[in-house]
Amino acid sequence: MEEANIQLDRVRAAGPTRFAFTISHAFASPAEPAAPGTGPAPQIYNGRKMRLVSNTAGGDVPDGQVFEYRQDGARVWSVYHSAEARFGSLVASADAEGKLDLRYQQLDPKGTPRTGRCVTTPERLDDGRFRMLEVWQWTNGDGTRGESVLEEVGSVEQAGENLAGLPA
Repeated sequence: MEEANIQLDRVRAAGPTRFAFTISHAFASPAEPAAPGTGPAPQIYNGRKMRLVSNTAGGDVPDGQVFEYRQDGARVWSVYHSAEARFGSLVASADAEGKLDLRYQQLDPKGTPRTGRCVTTPERLDDGRFRMLEVWQWTNGDGTRGESVLEEVGSVEQAGENLAGLPA
C-alpha cells in the first residue's frame, strides 16, 4: 500500500511517466534496459548549481543551501552539507522529460541518519535560468511530506542551450 501511495503521489506531482502512470495514459515497454549512463534523459543537470529558495516545514535543509549536480546519462547525483545536514547525498534517475526520481540520505546535527525520496520536475524561468519543483517525503522517522523549490545560481548565459526542450 505504501508503494502504491508513493506512485500515486508521483503521478500527481509529475504527471504520468513510464514509471508511474494512469490507466488512460499507458507507456510502451522498453525493448531492453538501457546500459548505465545511457538513455533518453536530457543532459540538463551536470554542473548546475541550485539554491534552495523555499521548503515546507519538516525539511532539514535550510533556505539558501546550494547543491551542485552531476549527471551521466540518466544518472544524477549531488553531495551537500550544512549545520542542519552534516553530510548529505542524493542519487536520482532522470526520465525523458528530465524529471527526477530521487533518493536522499543525510546525517542530522546529532549524526543520526535520515532518508527520503523525492520527485523533481524541472522548468525554465522567464529569465532563462533553471528551476526545480520538488515533492518529497522522509522514509524514516515520521514520514513527513513536503515541497521545495530550487533555482539556478548564476546568469542566463550560464543556464546554457541544453534547456531548450524544457517548458517555459
